[in-house]
Amino acid sequence: MSGKIIEIIRGNMFATFPEMAISTGVTERTVYRNIQKLKAQGIIKRIGPDKGGYWMITEK
Repeated sequence: MSGKIIEIIRGNMFATFPEMAISTGVTERTVYRNIQKLKAQGIIKRIGPDKGGYWMITEK
């Protein structure tokens, strides 16, 4: 699941939770939980506000 989210972010750094949920076939809540795990691990981070911001992959 986390791998799919990272792929989505690589393709579109402005992707929203609803877009990720549709692309992965899970609920927005599941996407949110996985995003929180990725942020806690330091793999991704959010730059800017919820609206108008974007995702940055910090993992090399």
